[in-house]
Amino acid sequence: LGPVDLDYYLLIGPTIPEVVAAFTKLTGRPLLGPRWTLGYLGSCMTIADQPNATELHRGFIQEAQHHRIPCSGFHLSSGYTLDAEGRRCVFTWNKTTYPDPKAFFQLFQEHNMHVLPNVKPWLLVDHPKYGALREAGGLLRGEDGQVVVELFWLGGAGTSGLGSYIDFTSKTGYEWWVAQVKEQLVAHGATGIWNDNNEFETSDLTAAAGGFGDPLPAGTCRPLLTLAMARASWEALRGPAGARGPRPRPVVVTRSAGPGMQRY
Repeated sequence: LGPVDLDYYLLIGPTIPEVVAAFTKLTGRPLLGPRWTLGYLGSCMTIADQPNATELHRGFIQEAQHHRIPCSGFHLSSGYTLDAEGRRCVFTWNKTTYPDPKAFFQLFQEHNMHVLPNVKPWLLVDHPKYGALREAGGLLRGEDGQVVVELFWLGGAGTSGLGSYIDFTSKTGYEWWVAQVKEQLVAHGATGIWNDNNEFETSDLTAAAGGFGDPLPAGTCRPLLTLAMARASWEALRGPAGARGPRPRPVVVTRSAGPGMQRY
């Protein structure tokens, strides 16, 4: 991988609160989230995979009300993106189980619940938009300049399929992600995003990220890719500057994190 710089920071307290304050002064202050994030946020891995998913979601809402369990939101697992072959294709909708995404979000909104859809930072080679993003330069590439293709989880136990990581440190990859979150999720009613499977593990040691114009080894900048993914989701949720009324407070849930993640 070649030589890399390593900077050390020594944070002097002497108390733990003072050390934390110094750390966040260096890496960024925590984002102030909306009040609803302090409530119960439901989750279920299997509901979105079922052929009667919409009915099960409705049943969850009814059960919460029946048992008087206050619920502020629901983590929507990735089953809503299943294609006909059972592959999870991010930013697509399974129209068999979720025929009307906007009506689905409205179902929860009518009961004062928010929905946080699951998204994954890769495209399977069978994804309808894989070819276009590959040609535009939005995927991680290897030493030979070719897009790195690896195995990714499809959904079932022991299932995998070929795909490529999105390069969030490339202008193309970053802007593509922001646009997809807006068009496929926010436009339907999503008020939060669940960034999942975002460790950016790659078996290709020559893989390189765009590095915002200064290419970096993908293996050593994995935390940066995770951070940029969070910022991209945050930007999409935040809405345009100058819009009428207060800008919404974005909510980004992330499986992986590094220093600075608290800003988003």
